[in-house]
Amino acid sequence: MKHPWIKKNTISLMITLFLCTSCYEDEQDPHHMNEETKKSAQTLTEVLNHIDKNFISKIDESQFIEQCLKKSLPLIDPHTRYLNPEEYKRTLDEANGEYGGIGVDVKKHVKGLEVICILNGSPAEKEDLKIGDIITHIDGMPLIDLDYTEMCKLFNGIVGSAVRIFIERHFTPLKELQIVRSKINKETISAFSDQNIGYIEIKNFNNVTTSKLYKFLNQFKKDRIQGLIIDLRNNPGGSLEQAVSCAGYFVGKKKIVTIKGQTSDDIVEYESSEKAVLQNVPTIVLINKNSASAAEIVAAAIKDHKKGILFGTKTYGKGSVQTLFPLSNGGGLNLTTALFYSPAQNIIDKKGITPDYMIPFADHKHNYEQNIKEDPTYLKAKDFLQGLLHFQNKP
Repeated sequence: MKHPWIKKNTISLMITLFLCTSCYEDEQDPHHMNEETKKSAQTLTEVLNHIDKNFISKIDESQFIEQCLKKSLPLIDPHTRYLNPEEYKRTLDEANGEYGGIGVDVKKHVKGLEVICILNGSPAEKEDLKIGDIITHIDGMPLIDLDYTEMCKLFNGIVGSAVRIFIERHFTPLKELQIVRSKINKETISAFSDQNIGYIEIKNFNNVTTSKLYKFLNQFKKDRIQGLIIDLRNNPGGSLEQAVSCAGYFVGKKKIVTIKGQTSDDIVEYESSEKAVLQNVPTIVLINKNSASAAEIVAAAIKDHKKGILFGTKTYGKGSVQTLFPLSNGGGLNLTTALFYSPAQNIIDKKGITPDYMIPFADHKHNYEQNIKEDPTYLKAKDFLQGLLHFQNKP
C-alpha cells in the first residue's frame, strides 16, 4: 500500500511542473490557480488514481513521475528540465566548485566526436587518449543524436569528478576510459596580426576575457591595424557581464542586451560602460551554428549598432536565462525565466543571429583549429577586408 503523503507530494509536483505554473512562494497553493489549471490538475489527479487502483501491476511511482518530468519538460522549452536529487546536488557542486575538463579539442564526427588535439600534461594524455580517437559515448550516453554544443558540454564538470568515455581507435571499439577532470589552463582568447589585419578568437566568456581582449585591442591600436576579424565560431557563451563589457570595446557606451521576464516589471537593460578601442576600423565577425548565448549577445550588438559585418551561418539561438529552483523532494527545476533581446529588440532565443553574408563552410572551423590561417572562412573575411581597404585607399 502506498503512503498517502507520497501520493499527495507526487501529484503536487506533477501539477507544478507539468502545467508550468508561476514560480512564486505560493505557487503550489491551488487557490492561486486559475480555473483552467484547476481542471487540468483534477484530470491529472484522476489519471494517477486510476493507475494506482486499476493498472495491471504496481509501478514504481517515483520512477514513473521522474520519467514523465524528464520527457515532458523539454517539450515546453529545450532548456527547462527536471533534476533528480542526485543531479541537483551535482549541479550545485559544479556551480560552487572549480570547473574543469579533460584537456582535448574535438570536432564532430558521424559517430560522435573526433579528438584533434590533446593538451600536454592533461588528464586525457595521462589516460592514453590519442589524436584520431572517436568518442562515441560519454557517461553511457550515445553522442550520435546530439548536436556539437551538447556533446562538448558533457566533458565539463567539477574538478576531481570522473567522466567515462567510450572510444573507437582505427575502427576498433575499445573499452571505456574513466578520466578525472582537472582545471584546464587553456587560453579562452587568442590573437595575431596578419599583414594589416588583426584577428581575435574568443572561445568563451569567463572572468579574464574582458581584460585580455582590452590588451589585444590596444596592441592592435599601437600596431595601427586597418581591419579586424573577431572569431566567435564554436563559442558556447559564458558570463553575461563579460559579454557586455567585451561588446562595449567594439560598439562603445551603448545598449548591449535587454533581458525580459514573465511580466513587464521583469525587464533589465544592460548598457556597456566601456569605450570603443578601435575607432573606424572595418570589422568582420565570424559566427556559426555553434555560437551561442553570450557570443550571440556580442554578435547581435555589433550588428545592430552597425559596427561590423557578420560572416558565417545562423547562430545556435540560445538566448534565455535559466534559474535553478529547489524542490521539496531534494531535486531541482532548471527553469527558463527570461529571454535575451538584441539592441534592436530582436529576440535571440530559438531565432539565432543571421549573418550578413552566408558562408556555409563556417561550420567546419574545427577542421582548421591547428592552423586558422588555412581556414577558408578566415581567408574569405581577410580578402574581403583587404579589398575594402584597397577601395577606400584608392585615389
